[in-house]
Amino acid sequence: MIQPTPNPSQEGSWPNASERCSPQSEGQRAGSENRPDSVSPSRSFGRYLWTILKALGQSLWMNVRLGVQSVFNTWLLTLPACVLMLFGWYDGWNNSFNKGYEQFLVAPGISWLGMMLFIAES
Repeated sequence: MIQPTPNPSQEGSWPNASERCSPQSEGQRAGSENRPDSVSPSRSFGRYLWTILKALGQSLWMNVRLGVQSVFNTWLLTLPACVLMLFGWYDGWNNSFNKGYEQFLVAPGISWLGMMLFIAES
């Protein structure tokens, strides 16, 4: 199993570096009260809250981005056939309403073309 190489700029060994970054371990370190760079509990909570909000924001952004990509890809595949079927339906209704019998094959032809395209894409 390959283990990650620790960053030489971090103090301590690799597992301790991951503990140093967690908000829970801020107050649990031995001697942290006496060190001048210790973090106050309110700042620790703020950092924890910021981490949670940042993770939620990143998750929301990733889901929105993937959703938009999915909708775009679905439309790219199905929209041409659906537009042909819609135009065929509209033209058929319009032909029936206006009694334009000389163009009666346009609507079914466009609809069938749209259906065949839709079936071929699936």
